[in-house]
Amino acid sequence: MKEIFKIECMRAFRNKKFLLMALAGCLIALLDLAQCAEKIEPGYTNVFESNAVVTSLYFWMPNHGDVSKYYYVYKVLIPVMAAIPYGSSYVEDKRSGLINQLILRCKNKKDYYITKFIVTFINGGTIAAIPIVASLIISMCVAPWGIPVYSVSFYSVGKRAVFAELFYKHPELYVIIYITYVFILFGLLNCLCLTVGFFEENKYAVILVPFLVYYGSSFIMKYLFGSTASLMTTSGMMLLYKDIAVYVAVQIFIVFVVDLLFFMKIKKDVI
Repeated sequence: MKEIFKIECMRAFRNKKFLLMALAGCLIALLDLAQCAEKIEPGYTNVFESNAVVTSLYFWMPNHGDVSKYYYVYKVLIPVMAAIPYGSSYVEDKRSGLINQLILRCKNKKDYYITKFIVTFINGGTIAAIPIVASLIISMCVAPWGIPVYSVSFYSVGKRAVFAELFYKHPELYVIIYITYVFILFGLLNCLCLTVGFFEENKYAVILVPFLVYYGSSFIMKYLFGSTASLMTTSGMMLLYKDIAVYVAVQIFIVFVVDLLFFMKIKKDVI
């Protein structure tokens, strides 16, 4: 399994599509910071000299929410961006016949599918997390790291948000949890490409599936249930409120179950 895992990792991470999506994510983070800096009024910059210290988290992209057009672009496009480098690889393997050669390299047929699932998950999660991490690094070059102050209203994390207390007491832990949440969410969404690959051979249609589920969640939760607990809205954990966290968790669990259907049809696949 180590050999096939190494091969798939190289295919997933050492390709032009991955590099292009990673650079696009970093560009979004940079443009978001530039937009944030432009919107600070001259009088408002005096806050840097006050006792209410502006930390790097103020400039962090998730803190800007949909007010930032670049963060909004990130929220809308990231499921597709995450799927482009490797999401359609399973379909491409079947169409080209490469799947047969790869399976022959494995001691067990299941090794190929397990590896494909793991690498697809990691690849999708990595692409989604890169802009968030890049934004944090850039922000730390602009302002110092520090403990956010709730009373100054510089931050989007309200008392209703999950881990709100952690954000204002141990922001480093909050950031780790935030990035992990983004990684898992989009990693699981990316794995939907594998399940769909059993009955859809058009790689472009397969790449769009995570986006359709992601956006469809927003439509269903908003128009049918009148709730903001959609995957698209809460992909930014700062908008994940305690009273809707259960609904979001259920949706993520459903996505995970659908992902696992990929393993149920192994016997019906080639070889």
